[in-house]
This record gives sequence, structure tokens and C-alpha cells, in this order.
Amino acid sequence: TLPRFFKPGLSRPPAPPSSAPMSSSLPPAPKQSFTKLVTLAQNAQSSSQPGLAVAFFQRAVASRLEEDGGKKGDEELAECYEGMAEGLVAVGKGAEGFSAAQAACSVNPTPPRYLLLGQLSPTPTDALDAYNRCLSLLSSLSAPDHHLACLAHTSIAELYMTDLCMEEEAEGLCEKHVASGVAAEANLSGVCDASQALASMRLSQSRQGDAEKAMEKVWAVMGAGCSAAADSVGLYKREILERAEDRPGDGMGYEPSQQEIESASSLPSYEFRTASAKLLMEIGSAKTLERATVVLGSLLAESDEVAETFFLLGYCMMLQADGDAAKEYLERSLSMLESVQKSLSEELEAIQSFDDGGLGEELEGVEERIERVRGLLEEVAEGGVGGIG
Repeated sequence: TLPRFFKPGLSRPPAPPSSAPMSSSLPPAPKQSFTKLVTLAQNAQSSSQPGLAVAFFQRAVASRLEEDGGKKGDEELAECYEGMAEGLVAVGKGAEGFSAAQAACSVNPTPPRYLLLGQLSPTPTDALDAYNRCLSLLSSLSAPDHHLACLAHTSIAELYMTDLCMEEEAEGLCEKHVASGVAAEANLSGVCDASQALASMRLSQSRQGDAEKAMEKVWAVMGAGCSAAADSVGLYKREILERAEDRPGDGMGYEPSQQEIESASSLPSYEFRTASAKLLMEIGSAKTLERATVVLGSLLAESDEVAETFFLLGYCMMLQADGDAAKEYLERSLSMLESVQKSLSEELEAIQSFDDGGLGEELEGVEERIERVRGLLEEVAEGGVGGIG
């Protein structure tokens, strides 16, 4: 089984605090109109200042509530709460973001808002309820929204594969929602969420061949873009030219096509591609390992500061019997993890309280990963490449 850094399942914020007010990072200012505050918040959003956007959205909400108490169906107020939720999540305040998303749904419920609420839910049962509400609202629309339906069904399927896997009839419900997601996805182009969920489900059922078949759709959507991005960091193992040595000369003269460049600029999220790479590695055929390398290369092109990406690259190279490359990537991952370990240890030493805010648990997780990487480096040194260690 592919080693994982983190427990499977959706990453959710902790349960929201009881009634702690959300603090504003802005100093007191003269009263401004609701419209002006919303404009300032949107400007802050577009300039990538989520904290500032949250502060303006908070003032806009307070202004509207003072005006009319917050009427049901007030779309402008709901949009403020929604913008506030997104900004709070961006600054690491997931619990407060969940509360803001709840408020948005309460004022004017829509399918996208319930989808957001599900993504921010602190418990799997809350998430399941939100996704089902999303589907219920979608069913009442005059025209189908295949994209939202695909995302909602896929999200529910993922819950039944992870947090709710012990629930009665979990496998059957998972099959049902994956099938519905795939059916919705068939009406879309450039979308592969349901196909990836199908591959994950088939792997959990030990149906490697079917999982590989499902990942073909995922590769069709993002393979060209991942290849172009991977080329930019020197990971030349591409579907078109199976091995680096197949390139003319040293391969440095390769120029991606305009289509590849455009594909690279519209790739799925970093998290989605990380999951794609793990699935491709877990399938474990020569072709999927080749593709996993390319996907991981696209992640490296986007950020070279993620220890897990270097770990996965190192492990993927081990599976392909490339000991030198495996050693290089694993050592880079180890160096990054040891740096994080040092920082967390120093923070813990400076805290004069029994409540460390979860730093102790985070440090334990980092130390576990360090031991895992060291173990793999020992296997590489002993020639343990070309198979799962």
C-alpha cells in the first residue's frame, strides 16, 4: 500500500468556537455605506488580501443588519457572508469560515453555498447534510447544473470512502454517488473529479485494472498540462516521449506547444493532483508510475516548498528503480521536514501553557514522517528499489 503522510479523508477545520466574535484587523473608521464597504471588500479580494477583505465584509454585514435586521432572501447580505467565509478560510480561520458559510445559507440558500458549507463542515455528518441539501436544491432547478451535481455526488462518495466508511450500506451508497457523479461528468469537458473518485473506489475494492481505466479520463483532462509543467522543471518522463533519453539531444531544446501551455495554466488544484499522483502510484503499473512522475513534476513546477511532493517523487523513483533520483528527492524532503521540526520545537519551548494549540500533535506528525523518510533512505542505500518497501 502506498505510504501516506496524512490520514485519508477530507481535511476539515476543528469544530467552531462557541460565540467568540470575529476580530477586525482594521482601525476604527468613519461610517461608510454598505455598497462602498462591499466594493472595498471585493477590491481586497481581487488584490489577494483576504484578511482585509474579511474586515470590510464584516463592516458591510454590520451595516446591513443595522439597516433592516437582515432580511431573509437578501442576496447581497448572503454574498457578504460567503465572501467572508472564503476570506476566513484563506487566513486559516476555518471554524469562523464555517459559521459565516452557515449564515450565508441561512439568509439565501443556493446549491453553491451548500457545497461550500459541506467543504468547510467540521464533521462528516455535517458535510453529508450540506451536500445532500445542495443536491436537493439542484433537483428543483429548471435547468440541470451538471458541474455542481458532479462535485456534490463526488464529495458524498469520498465521505463514504473515508470518514463514513463504517456506516451501514456505505459501499452501496458510495457506488451510487460515484455513478451519479460520472453521469454528470459525461456532460462536461475538462472535468474529471468523478473519474478520480471512481478510481479511488476501485482501488479500495482491489480492482487495479478498473482503477487504471478510470484514471485514463483524468489523464486525458490534465496530462498535456502536467507534461508541459513537468518539462519546465526537467522531469521529462512524458507520455509522448516515454523516456528522457528519447528526446533529441539532451532534451533542453524542447518547446511546449501553445495548447500545452494553455493546459498547464488551467490544471486542477494542487491538492487534486497530489491525490492523482498517489492513485497512479498505488495502481503501480509502468505507465501509471510514468504518469505519476509527470503529475508530481507539475506540482514541483508550482511550488518547490512542499515536503510531501519531494517525498512522493522520491518514493515514485524508488518504484521505478531509479535509486539516485530517489535519494535526491527523499533527502530534500527530509531536510525540509527537519527544518519544520526545529521550528515547531522552538515554538513549543517558548509556550508557557499546557494548551499548545495543537503544536505538540503537529510535531509528532512531522517526527513520524521524518522516520518514514529515513527508513526509505535506508532501503535505497541497501538497493531496495523497484518495489514497495
